[in-house]
Amino acid sequence: MSEPTAAERAKSIIAASASLTLTCAGRRAHLVDRHSLDPTGHFALRVPPDSAMGRQVTTADDLAAMIELTDLAPIAMRHRQRGQLVIIGGLSASTAPPPSGSADRVLWFVPVMARLTDEPDRAAVDIEADVLAATAPDPIADQEADLLCHLVGRHPEAIDRLARLLPDRDLLGVQAVIPLRLDRFGIVLRLQWPGRDRDARVPFREPIGHPDEIADRMRDLLDAATCRRRHSRRQR
Repeated sequence: MSEPTAAERAKSIIAASASLTLTCAGRRAHLVDRHSLDPTGHFALRVPPDSAMGRQVTTADDLAAMIELTDLAPIAMRHRQRGQLVIIGGLSASTAPPPSGSADRVLWFVPVMARLTDEPDRAAVDIEADVLAATAPDPIADQEADLLCHLVGRHPEAIDRLARLLPDRDLLGVQAVIPLRLDRFGIVLRLQWPGRDRDARVPFREPIGHPDEIADRMRDLLDAATCRRRHSRRQR
């Protein structure tokens, strides 16, 4: 395996997302920093007690509902949306007390099925709820945005060095190279030409098992890029 599975991508989107949209009985609520996931894969959603959603859902309900999460690249670029995750399931009011000091109502969302639309050139993939619950997110999912922003803001020269690891023919006429995604398998670069884009993965020598390994893996790639440049110069 050289890239995440659909279930891993989906779980990583959930782990990294600060917001989601909840739809139930014709009502939509945009929740920011108001969701958490338990080990069984069920969502606890906190809504204001005076909201329409909070008043509508009771503990006796098991209403059909839908959650939507959007995965956006943290770096400004064309076509920033990297994926869209839609989860359908049942919604009811939880009997658990709200968090300490909060008056929010807690709603309980139990997934039944998820659908991941990952990048515009890939078909949507359906994911069973039990598979989603059993899958762990990428180990750096919640740090990815900060890591990519740090790379662009503090080490822009490293991006050009990483691009050297791609075949020369893939870089002909490229006007910009932007880091799109970072996961345990490597870094994905967005190659931009006038009017079109292409994404290319630069893999690590082996997948990351712990966030502490990211610095060594990136150093390995940069060293490999330096060696390749020297080799190319000697061949000229």
